[in-house]
Amino acid sequence: MPSNRSAASTPPPAYQPVLVLEEQDHEERFTLPAADQLHNCLAEFAAAVRRGDTGGVEEDDRRRAVVAGTWTWSTW
Repeated sequence: MPSNRSAASTPPPAYQPVLVLEEQDHEERFTLPAADQLHNCLAEFAAAVRRGDTGGVEEDDRRRAVVAGTWTWSTW
């Protein structure tokens, strides 16, 4: 694993992904703002724990699907 990556395999905090929209005759590139993904996920998790928020059955099912790799837009 590269040394600039966390054990959770999240992008580096300052990483700015490039969104590429391709059409038949051209493409457009947009650089998205950096988001500290690991920090944001941990902060949201900690806030949910403090609130006692489990997200309910549907949210639990969606999270299991994401972790299992079986998530699709229809399960969102």
